[in-house]
Amino acid sequence: MPEKRTYRRLIVTGICVLAAVAIAGAIGRRTFLRYEFDLVTYVDNSAGITPASPVLLHGIPIGHVRLISLSGSKDPERIVRIDMRFSRTFLPQIPEDSTVAIVASNLLGDKSLDISRGVHSTQIKPGSEIRSTATQDIASVLRSEEHTSEL
Repeated sequence: MPEKRTYRRLIVTGICVLAAVAIAGAIGRRTFLRYEFDLVTYVDNSAGITPASPVLLHGIPIGHVRLISLSGSKDPERIVRIDMRFSRTFLPQIPEDSTVAIVASNLLGDKSLDISRGVHSTQIKPGSEIRSTATQDIASVLRSEEHTSEL
């Protein structure tokens, strides 16, 4: 019987140690080591962007969309809030005057966000807003062309 108790105690201790290591790792990644950083942008329409949509820097994947929500703003250009997450290694590549636009990833209609690099020497700060440019989805372009051809 004592061997079973010792074996059980060893298993319980091992599980507790693994849980403690997992929790410490999660906390460390979130606060102390912070390997990732977030940026936010506001647009008038999410235009098919979904959580996990890629975020590109001049066409090169560097991050993903983390969250899409209504902003609560009355400004018609800031109705939708998009939170993006990146590896910290890309932070020096994004100047503070960079802009982001929703673009079509392929002919099937998948969308992504593409960051156009600015020219300032100061890099963007984690958690700050990156300015968006006007969203033009295919439906609005077609409506515009129909309207133009009628004139």
